Amino acid sequence: MTTAPPNSAWSRVKAPAVLCPLVAVVLASIGAFWIGGGAVGPDAAGAQAASELGGHPYPLHPFLIKLTGSGRFLSILAAGVTAFCGVRLAPVLGGSPLATGLALGAAPLLLAPATGGGGDAPAVAMALAGVAVACGGQVFVGALLATFSLAIKPIALPVLGLLFLSVRSRRQGGAVFLGLAIGSVACRSLLEPLLAPRPGSGLLGSWWLSSGGNFPSLGELPALMGAGTSLLLDLPAWTGHPVLGILAFLGAALPGPARRERIGALGLGLLGLLAVATGLGDHLRPRYLGPATVPLVLLAGVALARIPWVALIGAWPALALVSHVAGLRALEEDLSLKPMLLFPGLKDVAPHYKDISVCGGAELARLAEELAEKMPTDSEVVALRLRDGREGDLFWPLQAARPDLQLTVLTADCCAGEPEACARTVWEHLRSGGALVSPLHRERCDTEVVDPAENPLAVALGASMEANGHFAHRIFSGIGTGEDACQAARQPRAVAPPRSGALHRAPRDPGQRNPAP
Repeated sequence: MTTAPPNSAWSRVKAPAVLCPLVAVVLASIGAFWIGGGAVGPDAAGAQAASELGGHPYPLHPFLIKLTGSGRFLSILAAGVTAFCGVRLAPVLGGSPLATGLALGAAPLLLAPATGGGGDAPAVAMALAGVAVACGGQVFVGALLATFSLAIKPIALPVLGLLFLSVRSRRQGGAVFLGLAIGSVACRSLLEPLLAPRPGSGLLGSWWLSSGGNFPSLGELPALMGAGTSLLLDLPAWTGHPVLGILAFLGAALPGPARRERIGALGLGLLGLLAVATGLGDHLRPRYLGPATVPLVLLAGVALARIPWVALIGAWPALALVSHVAGLRALEEDLSLKPMLLFPGLKDVAPHYKDISVCGGAELARLAEELAEKMPTDSEVVALRLRDGREGDLFWPLQAARPDLQLTVLTADCCAGEPEACARTVWEHLRSGGALVSPLHRERCDTEVVDPAENPLAVALGASMEANGHFAHRIFSGIGTGEDACQAARQPRAVAPPRSGALHRAPRDPGQRNPAP
């Protein structure tokens, strides 16, 4: 058996290939500890439950959660994979494996999602792994693997452009095209928001929100692109703007090998950022830009080749953001408060918190466990619709634990009359058997708990309920009526509301705050 000579490319990356993923995993673990336990992250609770139930729109994410045990651990592991891929891709761009791996492990828009249980970090990791495999010689396999990242979350789409780094001949170009084509056919339904948008259905139905959910016309594009550019220039400093852009330009401009590849990566990164900002417009959130920044982070690694440890500075704003979100979460969800890391200009983190949880979210998780234990077989659990569909934080784990239960989301659209009459009808319906969950002490929350349309109904339901926490719930014994609460609410009856008190309350931690007066 022969061994590689000391100066081979592999010998130069062996140490960074171990060190960089380790550093990335440690950084992501610190952030995960900071933000606290539970299914935290965009769609984290839904994906975790879907690992048992199935039926998730992005099927590969729940499958990987089932393999690894939790969405949080999967994201932390993904941070390490992303850093490792940076080490392997650095020679392709003529950069330093250590600097590039550390840059990908500490980049703010990549590290922050890796601290939660959403699909962003795993999707980027699989897409970048496919690029690394393709650049290692297995072009078709790499392109196919990268495309399957869309089945974790389509947010990884901008990373697929880096497959151009593997193309050295027409044959390799054909292999990339074939892998992308086969993968795209398999994932075609996941690209419908881009290729066949459905106006009025939100981000799941259309990625063209800047033009009302429809394809923009050619006449609209200049104005939309101008607005997108303005949004990019106004990004907060914690995202790495404008330092990351400066380093990327410097990395592309440096003399040396692979300059064509570096210039191509720069153009790809800038185009990806502009495309995302143009399509989403005012709905743009910084985390949506994470995959598009990957080419720029790779180039930053080239620029930092002589001072690789400087790349770790990127972890500062990422962990500062996470610590501030954790602080808001502690106040909103009655969790223990941890120290916060300061970063200049980091102020309003409410939008980031609203991405990953809802006020009282930790209480909903505990309530799901309690209802799973107490509810009779085949009974109904009714919950008022929360902001952004966050009643799923209660229903998804409850359905995973008790698939026999009938789960009903109560909305203002269910009501045939005034909210007070609707609430009375729901109570009368539930007297024959079932449970009701509704937010009560919303004055304790700085962020919205319910949609504005559901506010009057929340007040009407709460008039007959009591609770120490954010949410009140009541369980009625019985076998139910056969119809759900929404159907019953469309047929109001003159009934009296139940008396308050005698409620089954979710358990509270000893360290929780006293209820508001």
